[in-house]
Amino acid sequence: MEPAQPDGPAGPALAYRLTGSDRDGVLRELLALAARDRLPAADLGEQLAARVRWEGLVIGDVTSPLEQAAHRGAYRDVWTVVAAMLPRLLPDPGRQALRGLPGLVELGVAAAGWAGARGETPEVAAVAARPGPGSLTRRCRRLHTLLTRS
Repeated sequence: MEPAQPDGPAGPALAYRLTGSDRDGVLRELLALAARDRLPAADLGEQLAARVRWEGLVIGDVTSPLEQAAHRGAYRDVWTVVAAMLPRLLPDPGRQALRGLPGLVELGVAAAGWAGARGETPEVAAVAARPGPGSLTRRCRRLHTLLTRS
């Protein structure tokens, strides 16, 4: 396994390798980059969201390794990854949510809570404001409440 270079295209490289056959190795690399504050987390989130949107990557295949990384201490970086993904993946009104999206939002709730994240995310707020008891709406409400509390 050739490690992603912190000054190079680590986001795109990790986005492809995170769901490949060497998930343990990539997870170790992700954790090492995060520990050195060298993980391009926002870029990784954007790349993963693009893969979900345009290549059919299954959200659950992304959520699992990110959850492992959060539980191993990279919760701030995981929150940044999720925060970059959500605006690109949350559905417009009347559109169907992608399968696995409520789980990604739930991971966002956990990681944002651990990281002490604050600040409104307009796309999350928009979904949270929708009427109804749907799973995605409920989880976006929880995330929005967490991010905007004083």
